[in-house]
Amino acid sequence: MTRRFTPEGILALVTLVSVAFFRTEPSHNEWAHWAPAVSWLRSGSWAIDAWADRETIDWSEYGGHRYSNKAPGLSMLAVPVLAALPDDPKRAFPVANLLLNGLPAVAMAVALFRVARSLVPDDRVAFVTAGAGALATMSLPFATAFYQHQPVASACAERVTSRSLVIAAPERTPSGTRTRFPNVAPPSSLRRK
Repeated sequence: MTRRFTPEGILALVTLVSVAFFRTEPSHNEWAHWAPAVSWLRSGSWAIDAWADRETIDWSEYGGHRYSNKAPGLSMLAVPVLAALPDDPKRAFPVANLLLNGLPAVAMAVALFRVARSLVPDDRVAFVTAGAGALATMSLPFATAFYQHQPVASACAERVTSRSLVIAAPERTPSGTRTRFPNVAPPSSLRRK
């Protein structure tokens, strides 16, 4: 029995390998997301006093302590990931980034492929379209950096694409013309006479 790789599987693998290969070293902006998670595990506090001047410039002072001035969502997601990884934050960073940003990028690429395939039945066109969306847009740089952009964009894309798959099923209009959007008749110029 021969195994055939599906276009979705190839796209997922190429996206994941690309995210892992093109990873970046953490910048001051990424440390503003990463430092609170490290601090929480080490001291039970979100204060980033140990990293504020050395690793990041994105902090605010309150009550004599320095805190990241970034939204805490990604930091909170990083805590359990960081707890399962080595104690050295710089070694754990690439793995955590791959899990928290790379996997959402893969999910978004696969979702784009499914929408493209529902609109154009040719897998090659859907593959190129989704591949371009995953690898030739800002999706790739944001998936390689520890920002909240990619997980949020992936969640939005999943929501939009799940809705698109529902409305993109081919259906016949009352006049007999096929349309990809149920309950939407094609323009009168496209109707058959």
